Amino acid sequence: MTRLLLICACGTSAGIHAALVAGHLAESRTLGLAFAAAVVFLAAAAVGLALRPSPLLAAAAGALFAGLILAYVATRVSEPVDALGIGTKAVETVGLVLAVAAARAGRDTRRSLRLAPLALALVVAALVAAVTPAEAHDHPPGAPPHGH
Repeated sequence: MTRLLLICACGTSAGIHAALVAGHLAESRTLGLAFAAAVVFLAAAAVGLALRPSPLLAAAAGALFAGLILAYVATRVSEPVDALGIGTKAVETVGLVLAVAAARAGRDTRRSLRLAPLALALVVAALVAAVTPAEAHDHPPGAPPHGH
């Protein structure tokens, strides 16, 4: 169950970041590409955890979540806290805890239904991307670019 929830956290964060790529590209090419990279890495973690779970991959997902959380916190010096950012960081914090638990638990040797978690993660990512309005993450006029 830990692995399934970890995959869902990766998918949810990937979906939210995917929905924000275009808006952040409009602010800054570097920022937009950083969001796109987060999507790629989060999706790769979800796929990897679904198809070939390992303690190393769980630890990598945890490191990714930690990096995303720290990037958001670091940018709050010049940017206001926003509800979507806090919600995303809550999902990522849960993902970080799950990743640590999965890495400590060792390799999951169960081979049945490997595609079920992947399918669920993709559905969650698609739903989050579909329902996250771009304007939910508007920045005040003149606000400097930031990361999450």
